[in-house]
Amino acid sequence: MRLLVRFFAAACMAGLLFVLPQGVSADDAVATVGDAKISAAMLAYRIKTYIPPGVYHGDIPEIKVKKYRESALGDLIEVELLYKMAKAKGVVLPDGVVEGLMKKNVEQAGSEEKFRSDLAAMGLTPEAFAEQSRRLNTANMLLGEIYKESAPSDKEIADYYETNKAKYRKPDSMRLYHILVKVEATATPDEWKKAEKRAKGLLKKIKSGADFGRVAYDNSDDPYRYKSGDLGVIHRGQLTPPELDDAAFGLKEGELSNVIQTIHGFHIMKAGEHHKGSTLSLDDVRDKIRSQLQIKSFEAKRNALLEEAKAKFPVTIIPEAVRPETPAPAKPGS
Repeated sequence: MRLLVRFFAAACMAGLLFVLPQGVSADDAVATVGDAKISAAMLAYRIKTYIPPGVYHGDIPEIKVKKYRESALGDLIEVELLYKMAKAKGVVLPDGVVEGLMKKNVEQAGSEEKFRSDLAAMGLTPEAFAEQSRRLNTANMLLGEIYKESAPSDKEIADYYETNKAKYRKPDSMRLYHILVKVEATATPDEWKKAEKRAKGLLKKIKSGADFGRVAYDNSDDPYRYKSGDLGVIHRGQLTPPELDDAAFGLKEGELSNVIQTIHGFHIMKAGEHHKGSTLSLDDVRDKIRSQLQIKSFEAKRNALLEEAKAKFPVTIIPEAVRPETPAPAKPGS
């Protein structure tokens, strides 16, 4: 389920900040959504949540910084659009949610003084932080309700299964043992003949009683030689080229193939146990289908809601007002 990231769950703990450039006020707008303003300070905070822990801003390529900014601004715009729609639909955040989140942030910062100073460094106040948190969580409440409404019926699940039953078929499989006498793409006709002669000699040796695994280990040019040629369990359609796949699945358990030529060289195969393919039952995949259909329906409803919100509350993006700067590394324990 794609709900909004709860990006106010952690305060500024890395000791690195996206600071505002000279001439830009923390209260300057970087975008508006209807009559609401998204501040440069809030965008700076949101950008910071995209920076991997321990990474200095100066180490981040400019193209990534731009991508972080676009994603961060998109998040904030989406929050505001959904908040306004939630408010219009009468969604109300339960008492104590914002207070609990503020308390958690103070604890993570180590003290209220540290929490306030971290926010102040980006031009944020605890009040502005709390308000944005309220908007975010209200938006998430609305999305949660939409997700619940998106649950498919049993009939929808069954119909989807019947229509897409081929998706839930497990192909035939088998255990396969393999020897390769490799021939390079640039090989001459004489080199191909020598390789074929070598492969036929190995096959004759196995038919005379030599252990397949021993012969594979000593002679195969396949990396699986170190497993005595054991490829493990393979599924129909897995081997390439197709003629090799067809030959393998045409063998009975314990049967040895003839020498098979492909673009890679010459192959000798021995079949292990076979397993017939089967179709998973509806009960086997019911939960998976339910989740897929619910997510698909949720995304469609969410996108439709955002389009409706944009029509009601026009979005205006203002030229960039935040840029990354690299402050001095934070001292241990700061």
